[in-house]
Amino acid sequence: MRKSIYFIVIIGTVIFACNSNENRSKSSKNKSYVPSFINLSKLLTDEENDISFPTWFNDSIIKAHRIQKITRKSFNGNSFDDGEKTNMSSTVPREIREYYFDENGFLIQMNVHNYYDDREIGSILFAYTSLRDRYGYAQVKKNIFVSKTDRPFVDDNEPIDPEERQLDFKMHVKRNNYNKCLVYQDMETGDYLFYITKQKCWGPLTIDTLLEPNPKDHLVLGNPVRPVKKYRVSNKINESDITIFSYLEKHPNTLDYWLKKEYPLDHKRNFSYSQKGLCNGYVDSTFTDDLYITRSKTEIQYNKKDEPIRILHRKENSENKTKLITLEIFEYQKR
Repeated sequence: MRKSIYFIVIIGTVIFACNSNENRSKSSKNKSYVPSFINLSKLLTDEENDISFPTWFNDSIIKAHRIQKITRKSFNGNSFDDGEKTNMSSTVPREIREYYFDENGFLIQMNVHNYYDDREIGSILFAYTSLRDRYGYAQVKKNIFVSKTDRPFVDDNEPIDPEERQLDFKMHVKRNNYNKCLVYQDMETGDYLFYITKQKCWGPLTIDTLLEPNPKDHLVLGNPVRPVKKYRVSNKINESDITIFSYLEKHPNTLDYWLKKEYPLDHKRNFSYSQKGLCNGYVDSTFTDDLYITRSKTEIQYNKKDEPIRILHRKENSENKTKLITLEIFEYQKR
């Protein structure tokens, strides 16, 4: 079923996010949960750099709130003495992402601007067609990268080879469904992304018979809206690069945690929710052989309309003290 495809280089920026409250209340079983403004399995993870699935926000809420544009500004935490008290007018962000939506709440364009010190060093634009499948896949009709400097910089102010820059956007093209599985193909590497939506087909031998995946292909049990497990496989049964998504028992569409296994390390993100049922943060913990190594905490703050306005990422040290490492500000333009 494999076909040759053309080669495209997509350039972008990796965004990594941190954390949550690990001590969860037992009363959460009886708590009601509201639909999340943020897609917690996509936004604030490296998955959001797969721009073929622009499902980072709840389109129903975007439509109901008449949101036309979201501006997301990311700042280094060392720019501030206190994450709660910031002089934003005098601080230049490290990155700005601008999301534009149509009247139905669907994303139609995303612009990413990267900064070094007080100047913009590059930007990238992605524009989408109006067509998308039921799981949120949207075809990119335009992508433009503009470099504002001939010298990409790192923290020590030394130029680096362009191939080593942390620019890692991905784009997929949709292929015909195969054996009742959803099939997408990475436009740069040619590797496949398979979604096995039928639970009865989740056995390793069944998957191998249906798809004959290569070791570099990604398999997802579930669908793009509600993934259960993402991994790679070789020799039919040897799994690697595994991420497991766990949902609340009585609220099957609400994420409880996800666990990513990258031998010899395990990374776990536990989500916490307010009494209103809003995700108010998460904790990222790193382990090796069940031995705790480190963790960081993220706090999500909302306005009166339950729209996220600030996300604070803090790193925790061995003395359980935290330091702000990243601050994200969300601004809204309404119709």
